[in-house]
Amino acid sequence: MAILALFAVLCFDAARDKSAAYDEPGLMLAGYSYLARDCPEVPTRNLRLSEMWIGLPLLALQPRIADDLRREKTLVIDRDSSDLGPAFLYDAANRTESMLLASRMAVAAAAIVLGWILFAASRRLHGPAAGLLTLTLYCLNPVIISNSALATTDLVTTLLFALAACAYWRLLQHPSLARAAWFGAAFGALLAAKFSGVFFPLIAAILLAVRWKAGPPPVRARSLVLPHVVAALVAYGTLWLAYGLRYTHGAPLDPSVLAPGGDGFSAKFIGLCSHWRLLPESYLYDLQGLLVRLGRLSFLMGRYSIVGFWSFFPLILFFKTPPALMLALGLAAGAALTGLRGKEAPRAGVDLYGMAPFLAVGAVYGAIAVASGFNIGIRHILPVFPALFVAAGAAARIPLRRRWTGPALGAVLLAGSAAEILVVRPNYLAYVNEFGAGPNNGWRLFVDSSYEWGEDLPAVRRWIDARASRPGGDRPVYFSYFGNARIDHYGIRAELLPQEAERRTSVPVNLRPGTYIICATMLQGMGGGPFRGPWLRKYEEAYHELFNALLTHQNEPALWEQAFRDYERLRFLRLCAYLRKREPDSRITPSVLVYELDEKRLEEALGGPPPESVDEASIKGLAAE
Repeated sequence: MAILALFAVLCFDAARDKSAAYDEPGLMLAGYSYLARDCPEVPTRNLRLSEMWIGLPLLALQPRIADDLRREKTLVIDRDSSDLGPAFLYDAANRTESMLLASRMAVAAAAIVLGWILFAASRRLHGPAAGLLTLTLYCLNPVIISNSALATTDLVTTLLFALAACAYWRLLQHPSLARAAWFGAAFGALLAAKFSGVFFPLIAAILLAVRWKAGPPPVRARSLVLPHVVAALVAYGTLWLAYGLRYTHGAPLDPSVLAPGGDGFSAKFIGLCSHWRLLPESYLYDLQGLLVRLGRLSFLMGRYSIVGFWSFFPLILFFKTPPALMLALGLAAGAALTGLRGKEAPRAGVDLYGMAPFLAVGAVYGAIAVASGFNIGIRHILPVFPALFVAAGAAARIPLRRRWTGPALGAVLLAGSAAEILVVRPNYLAYVNEFGAGPNNGWRLFVDSSYEWGEDLPAVRRWIDARASRPGGDRPVYFSYFGNARIDHYGIRAELLPQEAERRTSVPVNLRPGTYIICATMLQGMGGGPFRGPWLRKYEEAYHELFNALLTHQNEPALWEQAFRDYERLRFLRLCAYLRKREPDSRITPSVLVYELDEKRLEEALGGPPPESVDEASIKGLAAE
């Protein structure tokens, strides 16, 4: 189909000239390590099925595995893979760009399958026009394009949620052992791909209640018992199959690794499963990592929190939804009301009953995401999106008095979606709609993987190279990068300011007037290290104390270096607080901002009055971090 072909081209366009996003190297290494024979397993605190899909294309490229990693053949590597992934991807012997593109296109293939499922469901529910409308809105959605062009697990998880919900809904309509087996396989795959799959029983309960109350003809409870038992057994077997039907790979982990500590339910559950080998050891290892995950600093529209914002996902969904999709959803709501109130409901109404599997996933997953307080990026609510697209397709059922009105509305929706794509291309991840003042204003609303994810290093290199040939091109260039890719691989000539993933071999002791290139997430103080967030009063005090300590310990190298490490981080955070009050002088991409600082402005930023003074107690949860 032409629309899906266009979608594939857009995904390729989004993937071909971007550096590795933050999670991609680790996920690619993990997926490859599960499939290759010459590499030990490298867990990433993610479940393996999605990672295996990402790593599958790499088998054809036969990437080099470093000797020190290959020697660990009998161990599941129990350490953070944030450094291992980039070392694997950016190994000089490997074809980095080909590896990235191959894994990204595997995810794009999953996205194409999801698009076809949504098209087929919408066409079956509301007719051919609805199917085309759903597919068009899906394929021209910047959020979908950006996440379909990344070698990450979120889009694959979305596909598996849709498959599991549709398979369960079919089972409820006409119970059979064959349909039970299909659902069990889909559910088991979901459980092996993402821990959020454990919430599917809530979705199933809703679908069962809808089927029981609203579905003709009524189904007997007795006829569902055996299919559910079969589905549970198949799901359990599928989960084990994803782990090679083996409890452990290589030498068993130390028992202490699998215990979160304490005597709570989670510790007892993991201990029980480990003792009786009820679940694969690697699965328990990943589960343990999820349970001990601590709170994380969140940013939303100038505010910071360590416990998250309940409004984070609703707001981010509003600001990243194209107006064309909003209009279609409004028309679909109108069609639903018309059908409920009118006398010709079967003809003009919306099949809400048939949409139940998508609506149930969207409602349950959205509610859990809002309640979680884990506010990193819109990718964490991707399973909500299929419900939006299928619902939007129902706009085709709104009754119209004139025949030409329907095609005209369709053309408006198509033109609006295409315009949004052209405006943001190729930086689809940075998309922000007109209600959020467009992509260039996105950094004031949200950051991290909702807006940028370390993909812009090729663009930064080209910009710096072009700048060198212009007047004033010999001025110093400073760069602060939010990401996990290897900056040196892209030949970027700049002095490096603090980074999210610190791999600098040298740091600038003194900052001079020049060009400062700062990624949006770093600019908002959301990078790594002990000092983050807004400029707190205690940071101002520590900043001056450390400056005095540097003067005191000039002849004591060890003490001076220790003090300088903290001073440099605070100096950068103070600089960012100052720059946030100004509009950038230019942009390389929407999320990579450029500031030109002369001597006066630099002195004001580093030595003038505090650019802001925030009380720590005003940031919920930060004091207890």
